Amino acid sequence: MRSSGLSSSRICQRGVRKARARILDQDEIAALVAACPGDLQALVLASLYTGCRIGELRAMRRSAFNSEAGSLFVHATKTGRSRNIILSYEAVEFFAGITRGLDEKQLVFRRIDGLPWTITGHSARMRKVSADAGLDPAIVFHELRHTYASGLLMAGVSPFVVADQLGHADCTQVIKTYGHVSAAFAVDQIRRLSPRIAASPTGARKTPGKPVAPIDRHARRTRRAPAHQT
Repeated sequence: MRSSGLSSSRICQRGVRKARARILDQDEIAALVAACPGDLQALVLASLYTGCRIGELRAMRRSAFNSEAGSLFVHATKTGRSRNIILSYEAVEFFAGITRGLDEKQLVFRRIDGLPWTITGHSARMRKVSADAGLDPAIVFHELRHTYASGLLMAGVSPFVVADQLGHADCTQVIKTYGHVSAAFAVDQIRRLSPRIAASPTGARKTPGKPVAPIDRHARRTRRAPAHQT
């Protein structure tokens, strides 16, 4: 069975308590998506593309998707404020496909039998597809939101932008909950993005130049003998 691990390195901020959140790697995402039937797969992909909560997706209507702007409007809920989510090119194609032919007021996500998703209707099916995909413990739907946010941060997206995408008032919650980064990613960011310091501090030891070749005492230049006077 697959087991999801967490990197021990994470983005930290003074005064913000660290929190652990399970995030899926690319192999786990691929396995989960492949194991999902069509109706559940649409929900899973939508959350991975947007970070939306299950309640937000259940209530989403065709009018939420703006194909020209490449964005998704999410109405305010009890757990979040209304927001416009900027979609990646891949996400735009996904939503264009699943909303094709729908009226503005129609629900975007429905079960295979055509009925709306219930509050917990996805839970048992998530446990089943997790087992089918070899994922242990089973994936909880909200962990797809963690995965989305962490993926943005690891791609270099500002925590302030991620907070807007998720509907948070500021980036404190993002750093606390979603700011996990691998040690390799942190090293790459520091070494690639740190500003170069051109000048050396006063008194700093200069970098040695090209070493001077030792003198070959056996290869002295032969002195020219004085010419005889005639």
